[in-house]
Amino acid sequence: MEEDYPLVTTGRALVPGTAHTLLVSPRPPPGGKRVVAALRRPEGGHHPVGTIARILERQPVAGGAMARLRAESLVHIGPAAADGTVRTVAVDRETPVSEALLDQAQRALCRYMAARAEGGEQGDVLLRVSRDPVTASHEVASRLRVSWPEVQEILEAGGPAERLQKAMETMTRETELLQWLLGREGSL
Repeated sequence: MEEDYPLVTTGRALVPGTAHTLLVSPRPPPGGKRVVAALRRPEGGHHPVGTIARILERQPVAGGAMARLRAESLVHIGPAAADGTVRTVAVDRETPVSEALLDQAQRALCRYMAARAEGGEQGDVLLRVSRDPVTASHEVASRLRVSWPEVQEILEAGGPAERLQKAMETMTRETELLQWLLGREGSL
């Protein structure tokens, strides 16, 4: 289903299922409305996949607004119209994902969180990812402590299976790096 929403750009990737207060530009509509939030590119413009987000509240500031946004769903973003709205198409369709992939993602997340906890960071090793593939892909992406462009790459990887695969590659790399930094290679 295609829908039109006002476009705002942000300095971070907004993962569905999360809420954040951040600087957005241009100034968004009043609270309660929905917008498409897209990560700004350093060279200008925005990424082609964004997030439908509900504005919970906003405070105007120079160049935009501080807004509290609750992210709802991923969308492909079309060209902007003269009024600043964009046409969106949902990213996620009904796509089967194997239980084995969800189990692999769960194990990778536990190893990653254990390495973070061992390194003195917040790391909840008892986290359980949803058995719904779309939600699971969002939950895993929201737990990563990597750059916003890397999170955006995961969000743009495709459907839930592709996002989970990309997130697991990132978690494996980050887990190995944390283990190496702690002098505990292969301990988790």
